[in-house]
Amino acid sequence: MPSKQSDVRKVASLLDEDWLRSNMGGAKTASEGLRDKWQGSGGNSPSSRSAGRVAALGKRYAVVRVGKIKGMSKLSAAANHNSRDRETLNADPERRDDNQLLWGVEGSQDVLAAWQERAPDKVRSNAVHALEYVISASPAALAEMSRDEQDEYFIDSLRFLAAKHGPENILSAVVHRDEQTPHLQALVIPLDERERLNARAHVGGREKLRELQTDFAELVAEPYGIVRGQERSVAKHRTIKDYYAAARKEPDLTPERLKEAIPERETGSVIRRGESDAAYAARVVDAVVGVAAQSGAASEKRINELEAEKQQLAADKDALDHKLSLKSWLLLSTTAPTEKIGRMIWEKAQEVLADPKTELEDRQVLTKTLRRIGDAYGYAPPEKEPEAERPKAPKRAAPSRDDGYGR
Repeated sequence: MPSKQSDVRKVASLLDEDWLRSNMGGAKTASEGLRDKWQGSGGNSPSSRSAGRVAALGKRYAVVRVGKIKGMSKLSAAANHNSRDRETLNADPERRDDNQLLWGVEGSQDVLAAWQERAPDKVRSNAVHALEYVISASPAALAEMSRDEQDEYFIDSLRFLAAKHGPENILSAVVHRDEQTPHLQALVIPLDERERLNARAHVGGREKLRELQTDFAELVAEPYGIVRGQERSVAKHRTIKDYYAAARKEPDLTPERLKEAIPERETGSVIRRGESDAAYAARVVDAVVGVAAQSGAASEKRINELEAEKQQLAADKDALDHKLSLKSWLLLSTTAPTEKIGRMIWEKAQEVLADPKTELEDRQVLTKTLRRIGDAYGYAPPEKEPEAERPKAPKRAAPSRDDGYGR
């Protein structure tokens, strides 16, 4: 299936697609089947070179979020977000070229076509059409990894999704590096072992979600020094919607954030003096000022984004008002009490239609509507007055030899 060109770069060299298709085919809805399939395909990757460094960190948790998508329009919107075919406010356009298409296709048209190829003949009206996964880790853990080590982590994450759902059911998998924290975002059609559309078999209920977190942590994350969050914790599970809401809320000067930024004081030893009060105070001030500057820049960026949103909403409202005005004129022209008034309204609609604000697609549809109303009620556009003919310039006589031609 041909895939459109966009800003998301496909990195075919990062994984063997033929191997993945031949070793990971078919969905596994049970944890035991998933683990058997994982081990049968080669099992865990060897420990990453960053595992020791990551393991020394305080926060080093795996992040696995899954959301349900009902309806093709929402699937189309998710695909456009992943391929950056629509504006993403929390993404940095200057880092868009760093995004990577690991698997499948991109853009709404190709993703919807891929879904149609795998979907069963009959789909319930309330069915979950797709699952959307966001896989990442604590920002500090990813920051401790090199770019190659991050690539390996996201490839193993893709292998996990292939073991769970089958690579043939992964519509698209993109690594986003233009947002605050790198993450893998994947769209999957949730077919079960019998090729039925069955999201509940994969992620239905708390027990299935707990299994998802545990399986991913043990099979994928631990070789990188990353661990599962506390099981049965009172911490609230964040949905994908919550994840992006938090990502957009960048300014952060909370006491918790400032506390994290304050460095530890360097203690002395027998052969080395400890850090002086003045030196430590200077480092604390630098750290706090750095956080404040970062938060200020984030606030300014967010203000600019909101102003751009406001302007776009105003433009959209203006366009919608114009479209509603035109359709109102058309409706009035068919319900006028007299033919004379109906004709006047119909001619007014002609003027509104000629407005440059009317989009080409609407112009074509409404022109046909005007023509049908005119035919039904005997209306005809006013005849244009003939333009006055411009005086023709006198023809110049061709030069002759007597005029000096050829001399």
